[in-house]
Amino acid sequence: MSVMLIGIDASRANKEHKTGTEWYSYYLIKEFARLDAKNQYILYADKPLKGGLTDLTTDTFSMKKDKDEAEFDKYGYQVIKSPHNNFKAKVLNWPFYFFWTQGRLSLEMAISRPDVLFIP
Repeated sequence: MSVMLIGIDASRANKEHKTGTEWYSYYLIKEFARLDAKNQYILYADKPLKGGLTDLTTDTFSMKKDKDEAEFDKYGYQVIKSPHNNFKAKVLNWPFYFFWTQGRLSLEMAISRPDVLFIP
């Protein structure tokens, strides 16, 4: 079996105040990071990831209130610490408050799509 590139819409998991869908997304990402050493993952978000999504090696939930800058690699991906070093994040800027998923994420899929995309 070959390695898959799996994309996940992490914009909901990145919300400061989470409800059902947001928590589901958050913990699904954490479990994929813990269990899957074979595949590569891209987390798509409308803002830089924060808190527990920047360090997938811990089981604790954290939403840091400090103003630390997100760290990006030379290709523009946000650096994500994961147990198997197979996660990275792509921040997709969008000038409007609404329609990020339908507009900006859809545009990204037309330009550079993963093998599978999960949108909770």
